[in-house]
Amino acid sequence: MYPGVNKFYVGIGPRFTFHNMFGVSPFVFGEGGQIRTTNKATDVAAWNTAATAGFGFNYFPTPRFGFQVIPGEYYGTHLDTGDWEHSYMTRLGIVFNFFGKPY
Repeated sequence: MYPGVNKFYVGIGPRFTFHNMFGVSPFVFGEGGQIRTTNKATDVAAWNTAATAGFGFNYFPTPRFGFQVIPGEYYGTHLDTGDWEHSYMTRLGIVFNFFGKPY
């Protein structure tokens, strides 16, 4: 991303969580949707098709608080030129579980 460029992603898709072992729940996911890219310098906004897929782990040391690690995530955006922009990401987050069992 460049300075002055904003991206907003809206996607939907399945997530499959595997059997929990010792408070660790591995999962895989895939999403498809749209991404809106705006550029302040040229005042241009564009909606493009986007897709994500990846795998990760949830770790719950307590039933209501945990950590989420996504060591591998692919993120692809279909550009107006017909090409695809490919990105690979890693994420780390905090999980709060207010309802139900975390695993």
